[in-house]
Amino acid sequence: MQTLDTFCSSAEKNMSLDEELLESLDPAGEPLLHLYDWESSSATYGYFIRPENQLDLERAHSRSVALARRPTGGGVVFHIWDLAFSFLMPSGHPAFSLNTLDNYRFVNQAVLEVVCHYFSLTDPLLITQEDLVSPADCARFCMAK
Repeated sequence: MQTLDTFCSSAEKNMSLDEELLESLDPAGEPLLHLYDWESSSATYGYFIRPENQLDLERAHSRSVALARRPTGGGVVFHIWDLAFSFLMPSGHPAFSLNTLDNYRFVNQAVLEVVCHYFSLTDPLLITQEDLVSPADCARFCMAK
């Protein structure tokens, strides 16, 4: 797996680079984990979302929230102090699966390994199954499933 850390950039630049990486992905190549940070408070929205239907654009502008379209689907994601990543998995890679949970497992393990290396962690504290909120609390949050 390749790792690319582009550090801190604008929301528009982060999403533009993600789009370039996606368009140039070799179907027979290695997975790519792209790490990046935000130079200001930002919100990204999925490729098919119309932000004016989901956000108060005047209020976002008045609060200096930078907006950018992601090259993939999904809803609105707010970024304030997070270290973000995108993960590109070539369809021809042996670990690629048609099973979504298998893909999440692969991605989560890859991210955990990189984060442990990045922050020199040997024993990361992870949320246990018992610490999770009730299923009703996260019914609309796909990563909680």
